[in-house]
Amino acid sequence: MTRTQRINHKDTERETMLGCTLSQIASLLSWFLFAIFISILIEWIGMLAGWWDKTHARHMLTEEIGYLSHIDQNQLLRLHPAQLSGQAITWVNEAYSFIGIPKALSILSQYMGWLAIALSSAIDITYTLVIRLAVVLLALPAFILWGLLGLVDGLVARDIRKACGGVESSFVYHRVKGWMKPAIALSSGLYLTLPFSINPALFFIVPQLLFFTFVYYTASTFKKFI
Repeated sequence: MTRTQRINHKDTERETMLGCTLSQIASLLSWFLFAIFISILIEWIGMLAGWWDKTHARHMLTEEIGYLSHIDQNQLLRLHPAQLSGQAITWVNEAYSFIGIPKALSILSQYMGWLAIALSSAIDITYTLVIRLAVVLLALPAFILWGLLGLVDGLVARDIRKACGGVESSFVYHRVKGWMKPAIALSSGLYLTLPFSINPALFFIVPQLLFFTFVYYTASTFKKFI
C-alpha cells in the first residue's frame, strides 16, 4: 500500500467514525424528543381521564428536584446532577423565551384557561425529562463499572471452564449477548417516561444488576478456543 493510499484510508476511517458519531447523537436526540412527546401525551391523557389533577406535572417536577438534592457528585465525571440539570433547564428556558412560550402562556391563561393548563403541564414535563436525562447520563458510568465487574468474573469463569474441560455451548452466549444493550436502553427509556416520580438510585439497581448478569454470562459462555 502506497503512502497516498494509506492517507486516503485513514481519511476514510475518520469520516466513517465521524459519521457514526453524528448518527448516534442524532438517534439519541430523536429518541429523547420522542420520549418527551410520549410523556406529554400520557400526562394529558391522565388529566382527561381523571387519573390525576392539573398540578400533577408540577408536583412530579418538584419531587424530581428533591431527589437530585440528595444525589452526591459523580466521582468519575466530576459532575453533580443538580448542576447539570440546572444548566440544561436554563437552556430550555432560553429556548422557550426565544420562541415566545411565556407570552403565549400568559395570553392563553386569560382567554383559554384549559389550553394554558395543558401547555403549562407540557412545559413542566419537559423540565422533568431534562432532569431525568441528566440523571441517566450520570448513571451510565455505573453501568460501565458493573459491566467491567461482570466481564472480569465471566472471563475467570470461562478460564475455569476451559481448564476443567467444560461443555462448549453457544446457545446461552447468543441469547444473553443480545440483551446487554436493551438492559441500558429500555431501562433509560422507561425511566424517562414514567408518569410518576421515583428515586433514581432505587430505580437503576435492577437494570444495573441485569446488565452485570448479561455481561457475566456473555463472557463466561464465550467459546473456549478462538
